Amino acid sequence: MDPAVKTPDLKVQEPIHLSTIYESQTEDAFKPASTASKVPEAPTGQTTTRESSISKTSSSAITPEAPAAEVQAKAQVEDETQAQAGQERSVPSLFSLAGKIIIVTGAARDIGLTMSESLVECGAIAPAPSSTASPPLPKGTLTYHPIDVVDVPALDTLVTSIAGTHSRLHGLIAAAGIQHEAPALTYSAETCNRVLAVNITGVMSSAQAVAHAMRQAGVQQLGRSLAAEWGREGIRVNTISPGYVVTQMVEELFEKFPERRDGWAGENMLGRLGKPGDLGGAGVFLMAGCSGWMTGGDLRIDGGNTAW
Repeated sequence: MDPAVKTPDLKVQEPIHLSTIYESQTEDAFKPASTASKVPEAPTGQTTTRESSISKTSSSAITPEAPAAEVQAKAQVEDETQAQAGQERSVPSLFSLAGKIIIVTGAARDIGLTMSESLVECGAIAPAPSSTASPPLPKGTLTYHPIDVVDVPALDTLVTSIAGTHSRLHGLIAAAGIQHEAPALTYSAETCNRVLAVNITGVMSSAQAVAHAMRQAGVQQLGRSLAAEWGREGIRVNTISPGYVVTQMVEELFEKFPERRDGWAGENMLGRLGKPGDLGGAGVFLMAGCSGWMTGGDLRIDGGNTAW
């Protein structure tokens, strides 16, 4: 896995608590890059317009006729109540994803699967769209849905269906990806377009599908751009930048190029390759309330490869 690969993490923050959705899809080969997005809790029946599905401020319910002093007093009470609630929350509760609806693309194996299992362990409900067969399910609520992120109409339909089933969505982790290695002179345009379609366009399509379901509405820079555009609506967008992670896809690559196993491991400070499980906690962190004031950021989990 190339440490330069970046993947956006999308999240939506509600006035009091954060919601999480993970969406995972995997092709025949998997790329360990992930996107997570959070979307505020809202019944799908109220998302026919962007304005109706997202709460703009904690005092939006106050009528225009209310005196300014009354509006200010009510807002102050709400702020104090929220602050007190935040102080009373324990550290474990900050990582709780109980009842959160999480979609994870690429969750049939490797990083996407490990992240899904980590989310489920923290109480999340994780629908997992994937193009490959589903593995044995871990304890918790984890469901699989066959899908290809390149098929945008089908992806939109599936995400809308998931949102309708649960009446809400909370976040997205787009971990779907493929790889193809060949000499540059023989690398066909068709193959290149397919890799870019899944690894880059697929991330954007997944993010759009989740955003549209809730609002009826180069990857690290995409995350920053989305964070800037959606921040005032309570949607947080962060990215995870993994180093070389040994997935099934990478193991197959090592069969062809065995010297790369030790070569890649020697490029980072810890002297070892990453495991899919090294990224599960990062996904939980970005989807949980403990990262509620983080957006437009990037988590580099690469054994120190980029810190030399």
